[in-house]
Amino acid sequence: MRPAAAAGERRLALTEPLCPDAEPAGPESRQADLAAFARSLYKNRRRRDELMPAKLFGEPAWDILLDLFAQDCAGRETSVISACIAAAAPQTTALRYIGRLAASGLVRRLPVPSDRRRTLLRLTPKGRAAVTLVLKELSAACIDGGRSRNRSPG
Repeated sequence: MRPAAAAGERRLALTEPLCPDAEPAGPESRQADLAAFARSLYKNRRRRDELMPAKLFGEPAWDILLDLFAQDCAGRETSVISACIAAAAPQTTALRYIGRLAASGLVRRLPVPSDRRRTLLRLTPKGRAAVTLVLKELSAACIDGGRSRNRSPG
């Protein structure tokens, strides 16, 4: 198969539902599927930390992004403290990653006018688009077992 054809098939796979037998769904349902997938990834990462030494693994920024995405899809706000907890890292480390995510334009901090001690954290449109794309690609790879990426160009 030609590389361009494989790329075209990969793009098509990204629009398919997470469950191959499921009926085609609208954008709202697809967003809910991605939110459920993000929660599942996060839960599996925490389970991995229980089964193996957590020091071997660590991606606080990705954990924060997964949690923000899932919380946002559920219509819930996320405080900086909650995001630090979601990072599964020391608070100083989590805050450093939040700073990096903000500097990269993926998240933004929003003060809570009624409580100056609290700050909310939200994905920016750029952050939401990036997380959505990664989740779509991961879910497509899970569905097809990575076949669309592993096909030979011949």
